[in-house]
Amino acid sequence: MVVYLPDGKALEVEEGATAWDVARAIGPGMAKAAVGALVNGEVYDLLKPLPPGVQVRILRRRTPSTNSSSATPWPTSWPKR
Repeated sequence: MVVYLPDGKALEVEEGATAWDVARAIGPGMAKAAVGALVNGEVYDLLKPLPPGVQVRILRRRTPSTNSSSATPWPTSWPKR
């Protein structure tokens, strides 16, 4: 089946593939940093099978090397009390 990445690129994955499978197809770094997905703009579990033809955006942990708008905005420190 085909799913689409945010840049419009089509990605061929097996029937029943998950967002985790999409992250692994993109690359090992993406799979390691993945914490969730947006599927057609809705929050989606990484392990839930994807329907064909959807747009998939992988949400990642923010680290110093992934400081971009596609990274999930986890706080880097908590306020002191």
